[in-house]
Formats: sequence, structure tokens, C-alpha cells
Amino acid sequence: MEKLIDKVINDSVVGSSLYSHRGSTWLIFPEKKEWVISCYDENGYLWYNHDFFTNLFRYLDLELGDNNVHVKRWVENNLGLKVGGHFHPDILHGEYDWRKDFDMIDMVINEGVKL
Repeated sequence: MEKLIDKVINDSVVGSSLYSHRGSTWLIFPEKKEWVISCYDENGYLWYNHDFFTNLFRYLDLELGDNNVHVKRWVENNLGLKVGGHFHPDILHGEYDWRKDFDMIDMVINEGVKL
């Protein structure tokens, strides 16, 4: 199942780019201005785009939820980033909504370093 999940995610991020910006690494679709993940370099705190992964996981009959081990494993194995013990979507319906905190795609693209 892990290989299938990896293939679906890998196919879905074609055309995206990695950026380093202010101590974090971002995976972004620059043309669409859509982010996929943001991982802090120092502590490995990972944020992932709820809507992006929810749409993907529907095809796999998986729930996204908080602390998704499939997203964490994919980021570590395919992007080579170190993920710590905290990995969350940008929104937990009925609990938290951090989406506005990730409304900085233009800044990351313009000020960050493309890796």
C-alpha cells in the first residue's frame, strides 16, 4: 500500500518545486500558487495542505486526519526532509484553522531559494 500511496503523491506533485525560506522548506506549485507541505528545518515540524491531501486520499479510500503517517513518511522518504513528532494539516475541521498562516506563497517564491 505504501508504494501505491507514494506513486499517487509523486504523480500529483509533478510540476511543483522545493523552496527554502526563513528556516523552512516548502513544496509549492509556483504557477498555481498552491503549497503542498511546509517543514521547519530546525525541529522538523511539518504542516501539510489539508485540501490537497484530502483530494488525493479519496482515491485511495484513506482518511487524512491529524498526524498522518503516510504524509510524514512520504516527506521523509521522497523529499529527504527530517520530520519531527509534530505533523499536522493546516485545518482540523471543528478544532483549528491555520490556513491564513500559509497565505504567504508569493513571499516564499519571491524571497526564498529554489532548491
